[in-house]
Amino acid sequence: LLTDDILKLKEEIRTSDFMNFRPYELSTLKAMIPAAGVGSRLSELTASCPKSLIEVNSKPLLQHVLENIFNLGIQDVLINLHHFPDMIRDFCRAHDNFKLNIHFSDESALLLDTGGGLKKGEHFFAGCKNILVWNSDILSNINIHNLLNFHQHHQNDVSLAVRNRDSSRKLLFDKNNSLSGWRHKTENKEILVENKSGPFHEFAFSGIHLLKREFLDNFPPADHPYGLVKTWLDNASENTIAAFEHSEDYWFDCGKPETLNAANNFYKGRPK
Repeated sequence: LLTDDILKLKEEIRTSDFMNFRPYELSTLKAMIPAAGVGSRLSELTASCPKSLIEVNSKPLLQHVLENIFNLGIQDVLINLHHFPDMIRDFCRAHDNFKLNIHFSDESALLLDTGGGLKKGEHFFAGCKNILVWNSDILSNINIHNLLNFHQHHQNDVSLAVRNRDSSRKLLFDKNNSLSGWRHKTENKEILVENKSGPFHEFAFSGIHLLKREFLDNFPPADHPYGLVKTWLDNASENTIAAFEHSEDYWFDCGKPETLNAANNFYKGRPK
């Protein structure tokens, strides 16, 4: 039954009305690129450079993401900073901010993690309806327009790009595609959302998601560091947090040496 539910869900995502739904109004959308991380898994490279400026195919990771955002038609972007913040500012300035309206949120005094970083930038998102969050170390050809239309058609509070891939940490979703829990397979830990019942199917988060601006009201104050998963789980019973699967796209988490090398090998010979 669980396999049938997954196949039915994938068929809905590919063929249902949302694929032909009214084009998403990009004027109501702003973006955030979390770029404050120290990049400890790439310590040999990040000892003298922020992770987001490490190159893949002779182009910094941050540039890959900024160009994707520009090509979507989004104008307003927030980038949070902590590790070598001036290098990122100077890089953007040297490239005329990639024709975008870029603002920076400085976390030099305290690294807030992605959840705290989003909340700290809350004032930047005033006036928009939704926020696209794309981690600076993620490279993918995910179709963001499909994600946007999926988010709008289903009136989700949060839409999570997910993949069927190997990972020790998995998000759990019920047959209605609603976030229902989290599982750490190597540490044998599991957290389930109240009033959610299985069977569940597992997906790994892709580091890309879309949220309604007002969902930030559910975040704790930005006076301490915290991640996103607990915030999602704490609010999943009262809000619609859904999976958008994109397992057929290419995807690289460039925050580890082996996947950074894999990304460089994949991009060899591709246009810069």
